[in-house]
Amino acid sequence: MGLRGPKRQPKHCPVCGTTDITAFGPNAARADGLQSDCRQCHKTRMHDKLTIRLWFYGLSKEQFQQKWDEQHGLCGICGLPLGSVFAIDHDHRCCPRAKRKTCGRCVRGIVHPKCNNLLGQADDDVGLMQKAIEYINQWKNKTFPSIIRSNLS
Repeated sequence: MGLRGPKRQPKHCPVCGTTDITAFGPNAARADGLQSDCRQCHKTRMHDKLTIRLWFYGLSKEQFQQKWDEQHGLCGICGLPLGSVFAIDHDHRCCPRAKRKTCGRCVRGIVHPKCNNLLGQADDDVGLMQKAIEYINQWKNKTFPSIIRSNLS
């Protein structure tokens, strides 16, 4: 262990071969704390993933950018800023069996994956989501008996 934490092993980008440690972005989930590929290769790879996703949802890069701008870079559901991880929400009634590609006309917006999962788990059923809201509101202002609190400690 060095003065500033664990000693880093030599790093090697599997895509371009660079070994410059400063070229790698942070990634707390990895043992060495760095991305597996350098920033430039990572950026290129992310760009390629976006291109594939846009193709699947039947969107051009211009249509995607227009949708992003219309939403001001915010999630279409919760209104919080979108980062580099997002979901493209579409109405499954339009392309219910789309395994290869959707038509593009059914794209509703860009949302956080968590918000998109919420819609998917509820099967886009507005009545079910309203019941869930009512259920949460029932419990919102209730306090729990001290017996329960003491057992949780």
